[in-house]
Amino acid sequence: MKIDATASLRLWAVTVELGGVRYRIPPQPAAAWLGAIAAVNLSRIIPGMLDDAEAGEDLLDRLLAGEIPVADWQDAVHDAITTVTGMKWWTASRLTYYLLDSWGVLGGAVLARGLDPSIAPVGAVLTLTYRILLENCKDEPERRKLDLELDKPPTGVPISEMYDPKQASANFMALADAPQ
Repeated sequence: MKIDATASLRLWAVTVELGGVRYRIPPQPAAAWLGAIAAVNLSRIIPGMLDDAEAGEDLLDRLLAGEIPVADWQDAVHDAITTVTGMKWWTASRLTYYLLDSWGVLGGAVLARGLDPSIAPVGAVLTLTYRILLENCKDEPERRKLDLELDKPPTGVPISEMYDPKQASANFMALADAPQ
């Protein structure tokens, strides 16, 4: 699974553009992001996490008036999740559900390793969650199965969003170098 390490290094602000207007989500710790992602209601993120309540109300009005296509809004929310977590939005969403659904085990393991979701970046918390899940796989086939499960795009995701040309090239080169 590919993870952008920079998302784990500190709390980041996220800026998205919708209908020619830039909206900003201020830096927030994992606890805020995990709750918003787990809610499944995308409005918990945009406009819910925006730093300007009036801008959020304006955005909702523009969405309801049809000035901003719903698909563009959904894409903006997904981009925000991808940016702040350092992984595909659907992977981050699945890891969030696993973490919160199994908080007694996974959350306890995250806390036991000294990562406090009330101050840590969401990218760091989800990366550690992934690491804990990997450590609990019994063998390499089980780890590959976990990766496939986490990386499987949801129905309806366009191929352009799934395809990473750099990763595809690296995969091809790895296959070319593999012993026959």
